[in-house]
Amino acid sequence: GLQYKYGAASSFASYANKFVVDRDLFRDGEATPGSHFHSVVLKHIRDLGPCAGFREHMAFKEVVIDLDGEAWVNSVNWFEDRVETKRTAMRLFFLLRLLWHRVLELESSQAVSYTHTMVIRDDAHWYGDVDFRRIFALNPKPEEPCLYTAHCGQGSSWATNPRMFTDHVLMMDRRLAPHFTDLYTSLVNSDYRNLLRGAGSTERFLKRLASKLNVTHVAVDQSQLPFQRVGRLKLKGGSLQLCLHNICTPVGKPLATVPICLELDRSGRLA
Repeated sequence: GLQYKYGAASSFASYANKFVVDRDLFRDGEATPGSHFHSVVLKHIRDLGPCAGFREHMAFKEVVIDLDGEAWVNSVNWFEDRVETKRTAMRLFFLLRLLWHRVLELESSQAVSYTHTMVIRDDAHWYGDVDFRRIFALNPKPEEPCLYTAHCGQGSSWATNPRMFTDHVLMMDRRLAPHFTDLYTSLVNSDYRNLLRGAGSTERFLKRLASKLNVTHVAVDQSQLPFQRVGRLKLKGGSLQLCLHNICTPVGKPLATVPICLELDRSGRLA
């Protein structure tokens, strides 16, 4: 239900700025099957919580990090000191902070408290249902809060070693949420800056953070978190092609024949 926009997708890939929004979900104007589907989806999201209001607020305006964030980008040695890559990371953390504050506002205004928090990157594509009870039952210490991430096997694009987490989808007990949803404030205030030295990626940084906080962690198999990171690229001739962006193995059957985004980008087939 969220569509982040700040000049490019939240991906660090060079071709991510070529991704095309699904017009069936984000169409304005006269009633069509696509716009009708859009209205139905938004109604369901509104019934669930604050996501729709945040999506509609953030999807159509440029997001610029504040002066403290820019100072961090220009001073901290991370990502081999590639400034634009660091800025992309901070924009992602900044957007997540805005969303988290909306959740806090909702909890306060409605006098409720969520039991769990789920963070989903904008290019996560779900091809199956999620049984939350089964996932939460994996916590080896039910009395303690737990962080759940996707387990990606050999042949995956990223996060296949024990020194990093796959950060495309994060699930956690509500008590852990402030540590993983307001990283922007923590980094700007230097609370976790020492964890960045030599990290080289957000995935490795999150692993270090969880270790520092002594958080119970469970890596969830693709059979229980059935998603892949995908994009939509325009081919010559105008047709749109769904493609795998970062692969988390094993790839489920519904996406087994979908091409790789990077290969499409290099093939000369894009418009």
